[in-house]
Amino acid sequence: MIVFRRAGLTSSHQTIRGMRWIAPLGFVVGSLIVYWAGWSTLRSTIPLLLLGFVVYLISYFATKQSIEQLRGGLWIVVYLVIIFVISRFGSFGGTKVIPGPWDSILVAIVSLVIFYWAVASGTTYMKEVGMVERLRQEQVEFEGEAASNV
Repeated sequence: MIVFRRAGLTSSHQTIRGMRWIAPLGFVVGSLIVYWAGWSTLRSTIPLLLLGFVVYLISYFATKQSIEQLRGGLWIVVYLVIIFVISRFGSFGGTKVIPGPWDSILVAIVSLVIFYWAVASGTTYMKEVGMVERLRQEQVEFEGEAASNV
């Protein structure tokens, strides 16, 4: 929703009250839940994530996608690496180099920064690939069809 708003695809009357606070808070809370699962749980997901990354790269090069595809998703790679590193050195099954509650505070801060980076990346990506104009055109067509059906 925030990406659509920043890309100019929604108007001010199409809003969910409090979304500018709910969305980042939800991302931070979700990140904390993942982090609190502990290092042993997160460590077991690394091979699956690496496999997914390899499959994505194969697909990317096989379909000859633009560099915007990679740049637009870089935030999630950085996010996952940081969460794994904090988990490894944090107090939830890690080495406790970063003691609690500082590890959780660090995860919250990093998550908030990553959230805004992700929103900016999504907005930029949508504009670079022409998705904003396509969605505007679809919206006009949809509203035209809805008006003719009344």
